[in-house]
Amino acid sequence: MVFLKPFKRLMWAAFLARVPIRVATGYRWYSVLANRRVYEHRKGFSKHETAYNVGMLAGLGLQPGIVSRPSLVLTDEERAWGQEQLRGMPTLRVVVHPGGIAARRWRVEHYHSLVRELHRKRRGGGVDRKPGGSRHVQPAVNSDVPFPASLLNLMGQLSVRELMAVIAASHAVVSGATGPAHIAAACGVPNVSLFDPRRNNLPTRWQPAR
Repeated sequence: MVFLKPFKRLMWAAFLARVPIRVATGYRWYSVLANRRVYEHRKGFSKHETAYNVGMLAGLGLQPGIVSRPSLVLTDEERAWGQEQLRGMPTLRVVVHPGGIAARRWRVEHYHSLVRELHRKRRGGGVDRKPGGSRHVQPAVNSDVPFPASLLNLMGQLSVRELMAVIAASHAVVSGATGPAHIAAACGVPNVSLFDPRRNNLPTRWQPAR
């Protein structure tokens, strides 16, 4: 068992269950619960989280290689569904996703301003905003401030795979440093990620892997 996140409770459970191989970082006081330890500090934020996690394979006696860019696979039916949701929309489609939990979010009024500015500067086919996401972020964007009529609001209506399909059918994604940014990167869609400026949220470690 490899503990990418060495939560004490899980490590105790594995220890008591006598899991034969228990790999974890070696710098916590409860690291003694692991019988194979990898001594690498993450507090320096010197590389991407995926590189840190793949590095844990050294505890299994493996030689971790270069981390490759992740990719997501959508079925033909899912891609067709995503295209159908955007049928009749202008040719340049931008997903704006204002949600997020792990880090501080850009203020709602900034997202409103961004949507209006994108609408104002649209050229040719125009720009459309599709705030896709789960229900827990829906109240964050409900507002009396009017949006352009071209907005397609899918907030709270999409499952994760449906959000993937909509993103894959779009041309760009603007979001916080959260799931949709990683989905976009894994689907090969350009994205702009807005990061919490605090040190423990630096893009060096948490940006979408490319």
